[in-house]
Amino acid sequence: MMPTDKYQTLRFRAVLALVAVAAMAASSVKALQSSCEACAAASTYSPIPHASLVGTIFYASLAFSLWRFKLNGFSKAALYLAAGCHIILLMELAQLHLFCIPCVTCGCCALVASLIAMSGVELTACASIAMGVVGMTYATDLSARWQKTVTEKDTRELIGYDKLPLKQKGALPMFVFERKDCPICQDFNALYLPKLLSVYGKKVVVHIAEAPKEISTPTIVLGGAEPKLWNYSPTWKRLSAAIEDNLHRDNNNRQVAATPHAQSY
Repeated sequence: MMPTDKYQTLRFRAVLALVAVAAMAASSVKALQSSCEACAAASTYSPIPHASLVGTIFYASLAFSLWRFKLNGFSKAALYLAAGCHIILLMELAQLHLFCIPCVTCGCCALVASLIAMSGVELTACASIAMGVVGMTYATDLSARWQKTVTEKDTRELIGYDKLPLKQKGALPMFVFERKDCPICQDFNALYLPKLLSVYGKKVVVHIAEAPKEISTPTIVLGGAEPKLWNYSPTWKRLSAAIEDNLHRDNNNRQVAATPHAQSY
């Protein structure tokens, strides 16, 4: 069995190393924000303004405090606070179907460091609370799904998918169903619509319509040779890949239609 002093030293070093990694991960969000869509979205949807800068200063200060004053009640409270904030941010990103590597790394480091710093009694209490929260969340979600579940089939019927002109000559139609009070819709219009215009010009024609109250927003339908439906805001990478694929398919179809076929007699 490991001696108590050696165990405490190893525990302290592990927490200090994880906090240092969290500081580096937090600082990398700002550096990657201009090139990584997930990092930009993470900064946009973070509950804390200027989260990257705040996180970097917070974790750097916490690392210095740990190095100078060791693991005490204040540093534990700071770790638990950071872990809670990261859980909220990660849940928000999961709902948006975004995977931000620095955010996930930073959050995991904070969570693991918090678990290592906990005593046996604290760990038991935390596990009990977590199980209770998960149980209540699952029960609430199950109840909501039982009362009303809007499937992709329901979404198609509600927006009149079969009646949409998904194939138009010379351009790809895109239908965006949104609501005025939807912040994700507002972000989509502010970030994606100008980018669509600058990258694809008249190759993509966007139609914005009011969404039925039963569906999630934004719901996006991309027309073309292989139509796509998203009942959330897709990443730019996913959206542009679908546009490129449909433009390529439509171009090939036009070339095939324009090629004279040999006739056999």
